[in-house]
Amino acid sequence: MSQLWMSSRRCLLLITLFTLLAAANGAASLTSNSAKSNAHGGSAVRSIDIFQSDSNLYIASGGSDATVKTWRLDNIANGPTSSAQLNDEIYNLDAANALDFPLIVTGEGGWNGGPASNTLRVFSAQDPLPELAGKVPGGYLYCVAISPARNGKVLVASSGYYGKVNIYELECSTPSSCTLSDRPTIETRDRRVDAISFIPGEPLRLARSLEGKIFIYEEKDVTTNVFDQIAALDASGKWDNFMDVSSDGTLLVSGTDGGIIKLWDISTSPYQLTGEISGMGQVTSVAFSKDGLFIAAGGSKWINIYDSSNLASGPIVTKTNAHAGRVYSIVFGVAAAGVYPLVSSGGDGSINVWSFDPDSSGPPPTVLPTVLSTVLPTVPPPPPPP
Repeated sequence: MSQLWMSSRRCLLLITLFTLLAAANGAASLTSNSAKSNAHGGSAVRSIDIFQSDSNLYIASGGSDATVKTWRLDNIANGPTSSAQLNDEIYNLDAANALDFPLIVTGEGGWNGGPASNTLRVFSAQDPLPELAGKVPGGYLYCVAISPARNGKVLVASSGYYGKVNIYELECSTPSSCTLSDRPTIETRDRRVDAISFIPGEPLRLARSLEGKIFIYEEKDVTTNVFDQIAALDASGKWDNFMDVSSDGTLLVSGTDGGIIKLWDISTSPYQLTGEISGMGQVTSVAFSKDGLFIAAGGSKWINIYDSSNLASGPIVTKTNAHAGRVYSIVFGVAAAGVYPLVSSGGDGSINVWSFDPDSSGPPPTVLPTVLSTVLPTVPPPPPPP
C-alpha cells in the first residue's frame, strides 16, 4: 500500500469580514452657503463677529476702508443692513448682546490717508449704527473686547501698538444714552499687543497675547476694576499671535505665525496645556464654537476645523480654498439642529458664510466586504518509514 506523504505547502485562507459603519460616525463637512465679495469696496475685511437682534443673527464687519457694517447672516447677498464711515482702518471689532441691546466696539488700527485718529468707538448695533461713546487711548488700536454684563454694566478693553491695556466701564441708561468711564490701566512694557479677550466667570479675567506669549490677568477689586497678572503661557509664536476663549471660560486656544495651535485648560490654576498641533503654515485666526466642542482656524486661503477634545489628531475638516488670500477673521454662530453657522473674512475683501456639520453621514453606509490573506507556516513532511 502506498504511503501518503504530506509535502510542505503554503495555505492561503480567504476570510471575508463585514464592517458595519454606524451612521453616527459619518464624516464632517464644511459647506459654503453664501458669500459677499467686495464687502468693503474691495478692501480687506479685517474683523467680523456675530450678534443677535430681533430674533435674527447678524454679522458685524470692519474693513480697511474705515467702515463698519452689519449684515443679515441668512441674506448677506442683499447687502449691508447698516453702515458707518470712520476715520481709519478698522483693525478689530467685537460684538455682543451684553446689555438689553447689541453692542459693537471698534478699534481703528491703521492709517487711511489722513491724520490717524486711532479711536475706540461704541455703537448700538441698530440701523443706522448710532455711535454711543468713544475714547482715544493713543496709538494704533489692534484689539478690542467686551466683557460679560454685570449689574447693567460692561467693561470694554482696548490695546495695540502702544502696549498697555486700557479698561473702560460702559453704562447705558437707554440704548442711546451711554457713558464710557476710565478704569485702571493694565501697564505693560510691551510695545505691541496682538489680541485681548475677557474670560467669563468669577472673578473676571482678561487675556492678552503678543509675540508668542499669553498673559492672564484677574480682577482683584470689582469696585475699582483693578487687574493683576496671575499667569503667563507660552504660545510659541514669533510675531502675530491670535487667540480665543470658550464661552464658559474654561478653555483658551492660540494660533501663531509659526503655524502652531495650542489649547489650554484654564478652568483652575495652574493652567494646563491639553493639546498642540503644528505644520499647517501660518495661523491668522482661531475661534471656538459656542459650545466649546470645536475649534476653527484660518491661514493662507485655508480653514481647518478641529475637535477640541482631540486637537492633536488633526483637522476633521479642511477647506484649502476658503479665501483667495489670508483669512483675517473667523467666528461660529450657535448651532441649530446640530449644524453650526461659520463666518469668515479675508484679505480678498469677501465675507463667506458656511455650514459646518460634524456628522454629514447622509444615507446608511454600504456593508463592505474586506478580504484578508493569511499565510500559514510551512508544514514539514513526516519522516520516512524505517
